[in-house]
Amino acid sequence: MNQEARPGQPLIDHLRKVAGRAEEFGKKFGSPFSCAAAGLLHDCGKASSEWQAYLKTGKNQVSHAPESAALCLQLFGDLWGILPAYAIKAHHSHLPDWDGDLDMITDRLRDRQLRTFAEEELFPDLDAARKAMQAEIRQAVTKSESLQLWVRMTASALVDADRLDAEAFDSPERSALRGQYATWDEFEENFRRYMERKQAEAAPGTVNTVRRAVFEEATEKADGKPGFYTLNVPTGGGKTLCSMAFALKHRRANGMDRIILSIPYNAIIEQTADVYKQIFGAGNVLEHHSNFDPGDNPAYRPAAENWDMPLIVTTNVQLFESLLKSGASNLRKLHNIANSVIILDEAQMLPREHLVPILATLRALVADFGCTVVLCSATIPALEESIVRSDNSRLEGLPPATPLVADPETLAKALRRTRIRHLGKRSPEELAAELAAAGQALCIVNTRRTCRQLYDLVDAPKKIHLSGSMCPAERRKLLAGIRESLKNGEPIVVVATSLVEAGVDLDFKTVYRELAGIDSIAQAAGRCNREGRQKTLGEVFTFDLGNKPPPSLQAGCNAARELLPDDGELVMTPALYRKYFKLYYGMTAQFDKANFIGYFKDAPECEFDSFSADFNMIDNAGQAPLVVLYGNAAELIEELEAAGRPDRDLLRRFQQYTVNVPKEQLEKWRDAACVRTVAGIDVQSAPGLYEPGAGVKLDANGGLWSY
Repeated sequence: MNQEARPGQPLIDHLRKVAGRAEEFGKKFGSPFSCAAAGLLHDCGKASSEWQAYLKTGKNQVSHAPESAALCLQLFGDLWGILPAYAIKAHHSHLPDWDGDLDMITDRLRDRQLRTFAEEELFPDLDAARKAMQAEIRQAVTKSESLQLWVRMTASALVDADRLDAEAFDSPERSALRGQYATWDEFEENFRRYMERKQAEAAPGTVNTVRRAVFEEATEKADGKPGFYTLNVPTGGGKTLCSMAFALKHRRANGMDRIILSIPYNAIIEQTADVYKQIFGAGNVLEHHSNFDPGDNPAYRPAAENWDMPLIVTTNVQLFESLLKSGASNLRKLHNIANSVIILDEAQMLPREHLVPILATLRALVADFGCTVVLCSATIPALEESIVRSDNSRLEGLPPATPLVADPETLAKALRRTRIRHLGKRSPEELAAELAAAGQALCIVNTRRTCRQLYDLVDAPKKIHLSGSMCPAERRKLLAGIRESLKNGEPIVVVATSLVEAGVDLDFKTVYRELAGIDSIAQAAGRCNREGRQKTLGEVFTFDLGNKPPPSLQAGCNAARELLPDDGELVMTPALYRKYFKLYYGMTAQFDKANFIGYFKDAPECEFDSFSADFNMIDNAGQAPLVVLYGNAAELIEELEAAGRPDRDLLRRFQQYTVNVPKEQLEKWRDAACVRTVAGIDVQSAPGLYEPGAGVKLDANGGLWSY
């Protein structure tokens, strides 16, 4: 037979090369044969005369992945063939639900043509192949929690192997860009030199003395085996560099492949990635999130597809949607997550409504896929204990973790730089007057509406508004200006939403925080006297405006109220955080919003696609993206109009100028010709809808203009 996988590439060559790559990927999680078998079978449907005719003429397109998946079932049986068959069917689309679909596809194999091809060309000793498949799958099946992740990993090995072989054949110049990174020896040497310089330049004082002690204590434990670790360090304790020092040494000790740093917010990622690029070089750090523009570096785009760079800095959204969504593009990078050190920064930000699938996935990554997970935070959540709610629902916790800092209580006392007091009820007018008199003050509130209302009330020479009503490009510009004002000692009042809390490097003398969860209050306090330069403790005040918290903050506020002491002064310690999170999780209504347990309880008959549709790390229900006229957004809109359709690069650049707004409001703006749709993207078309310094325009009551 003279079949082709694509014009000019013999099918048998493609199958064998894909199988070879997939086999190497599968070795990392003990399934080289299953991955190789999936590689050998994935395009067998192309051996049919119908597909070969389509390839030559381009007419009467026919499928090949479903037929290839059905062939896997025929060769290896329904019990042993089902798991790799999921992967085969998914390699051009997504992992399917199990609804008997693959069984039905066998009816479409009209003769023995494909089976004969497979038995003669690919599996001449079919009995031996079946035994090898059964041995690997038996091992996977015994670990029921990780079975669905095993399928995803197998699919990942196949998808990436297939794409890499196609790339090598069709675009050898692009393929050559891969793998051109520094060695781990160079990574470690660059980090050593950077730390020597930083420690030599560090000013004497308590903060830097404590940071060095934390650094040394954490790295002493880096020779430990893969597992769960915690880095419980107060804000300003140097966990960005400390966690990297641990990861580098731990990776070497255990022969691991890469380091993945996952962060909840884009603002923190950009700041952290900049630090790592200074240390390791921009070409050795993959910054992967929605706002990142790869610019002129051609190696970034290929690396973002499969995460084959040594150091990845990404978002929780990108990481967990890759691990739990079903699309081929999500799946492709999974096998490169295996055998990695995964640092989860600000671990308390993991969404509580999805803790069941997230914790199940983390347990499986450590138990079965060679990973280490480091939970980093000033406010480590209580994730190591199973929680049983009053309705008998259960959240199974993580296995016991090794603390990288043995005595976080003493550390919290040593790094205490603020005094936190609750002011009780305040009217917006009273609070605005206090802020204006404070000189340099940051005030964080719970909603965009409150943020704008309070900002308008503040009478200060220089005031800044920061909220999600503003596009990321303007927020970044304003943050740079705020840092400059603080550096110069200028009076400035900033009224913001919680987007400035986690990881944003600001250092105010005084911080006000509307009552929220204890973790949010602690994060807000981390923006006060951050470097410990004040002679006295920085002042942090919590207050209550009498507003009903948004549903997402209700449980946190209720738990915080129960923990407020009679004298109103909160002393943030790890013991307080443990009490808070036990209360908080006990009040939480939902741990498994996407029904992970239901969709995968009958494995191997899993419902990947249905779960994927229900699982979204960010709940933007009722919200829609709008591109606003700020910066060079107008030029990008013209570029979109000329192209007629957005490519991935253009969509990424639009993220800098995008604000999420209510869908109902967007409809009103469309009807009023304030917004138009260009190639499927909603863009601002009338001036005044976006107001620099305030964002998407609000009415006098803090609501969006309806026009």
